[in-house]
Amino acid sequence: MTQRFVDHALRVSKAQLLSILSLSGAIGVFDLEGRLLLRNGRLAHVWGDRMPAFTPESEHRWRGNDRAGGILAPADYPEARALRGETVTPGVDFRYTDKAGVYSWLRVCAAPYRDERGGISGAVATLEDVSGERRASDGLREGEARLKAVADLVQLGICRWTLQTDDMEWNAVARAIWGLPSHPGGDYALWRAAIHPDDLGAVDAAIRSSLDPNTREVFDIEYRVIGYDAIERWVAARGAASFAGGKAVALYSAVIDITERKHIEEALAQSVDARSRELELLNGKLREEVAQHAATEAAALQFRAIGQMTSGIAHDFNNLVAIVLANVQLLQRSIHDPEDRDGLELIRVAADRGARIAAQLAAFARKEQLEPQVVDLNAQIIGMSDLLRAALGAGIHLEMALAPNLKAALVDPTQVEMILLNLANNARHAMLGEGTFTVRTLNIVAASATREEHPPAGEYAALLVEDTGEGISNDVLPHVFEPFFTTRTNGLGSGLGLAHISGVLQQSGGGMRIETKVGMGTSVTVYLPVAKAAGKFRPQ
Repeated sequence: MTQRFVDHALRVSKAQLLSILSLSGAIGVFDLEGRLLLRNGRLAHVWGDRMPAFTPESEHRWRGNDRAGGILAPADYPEARALRGETVTPGVDFRYTDKAGVYSWLRVCAAPYRDERGGISGAVATLEDVSGERRASDGLREGEARLKAVADLVQLGICRWTLQTDDMEWNAVARAIWGLPSHPGGDYALWRAAIHPDDLGAVDAAIRSSLDPNTREVFDIEYRVIGYDAIERWVAARGAASFAGGKAVALYSAVIDITERKHIEEALAQSVDARSRELELLNGKLREEVAQHAATEAAALQFRAIGQMTSGIAHDFNNLVAIVLANVQLLQRSIHDPEDRDGLELIRVAADRGARIAAQLAAFARKEQLEPQVVDLNAQIIGMSDLLRAALGAGIHLEMALAPNLKAALVDPTQVEMILLNLANNARHAMLGEGTFTVRTLNIVAASATREEHPPAGEYAALLVEDTGEGISNDVLPHVFEPFFTTRTNGLGSGLGLAHISGVLQQSGGGMRIETKVGMGTSVTVYLPVAKAAGKFRPQ
């Protein structure tokens, strides 16, 4: 009766134990020799008759790691340690590979069980399948590793602000941007204090919009940071807040240093501004040139019209002068009275002067047919000395300084006489009949022309005349070569002298330059082309 009661109690106890064991992944009971006494649960099949620590042939199926990361030795398996009196909990995760080659993660916990005297009688071990947990954990770690690799690769700063604690977490890149390369962390105030004062308002507004549960806008802004290393940097930040129960709990953001890009943009903007100013300046010059060209075209049309009119006047005037001169010649043959002949001579001189004026008008209206010759300028000037004195008048002293080694000029000698007389006439009016008129000759090399009347660059035989007259003012000087421009009172000049001289010299391959100063007189240099094959003349 008593034995049956005991056996019944044992059966009930065993059934209760098995019911408890069925609630776990697997439970195994081992004796001191590692033999399996009892096992239960859906994972119980992974154990054979003996625990893995006692079956070297099954060691390849179990792979656990020690604290140093090495492969765990069988003697350090949880069951073996339990038999030595240790309680191993939390357990050790093993990667277990079944016969089909499929692996799973099993967490093994173990504890010793003792007899009535306290001695170790064996060990109890539990198995739990943690494959899902490990895969999730491994995936999280892998994702974090990938994120870190990407962040390191593109130098991406990662920041996390926890609103409840006000803590700010940031990675090494973000700490470096804020000038805190060795700083372990900090709070929101530390992060915010480094933002440039001019950008702080915009950053605060963007953060408020991100933390607002009604808007939940993406934090997307560019701003400047004055790091704790005193270096100013531009950053681009993008992030969003996480919410729980309708309230923001954290703000995540990624930042990247865009200082170099900003400098490039600034340099590009400056380059564009400079180029725009340059283009505007060029456009202004182009507009001026177009306006000047239009004015030149208009002047050319006016000049051609004046030339046509002048040509007609010169033709008619020349016909009248020819009639006067012909009649003077007839009268000179029949009149013998000295006084009458003197009167006729005055008429002839006046008519000759009219003929020269007509020639000047014709030259202005069209190019003259010049007859260039090899000319000794010194000899021609000396030969004109009496004529020059008569043209200048008694109150003006004539001086000559003729170069002994002067090169021969290739020019129409008649035009040389016309040029010199015109310049003498201008000087007489400028000196008001009193002063000094100097004529010089010299060999000269001209620089590049800067005005229309200037000669082309080259070698010339030059005629230089100077007067001690009143000079020409700066506002008048640019107009002295314009046809019909004159500063003299009506009737005292035609305004064709310098225009005619300039035209003849340009047609001859030369030119002229004027230097003058009010109250200091005027000097005019006439450039005549050199006769290359001719020698040099000496003044007589």
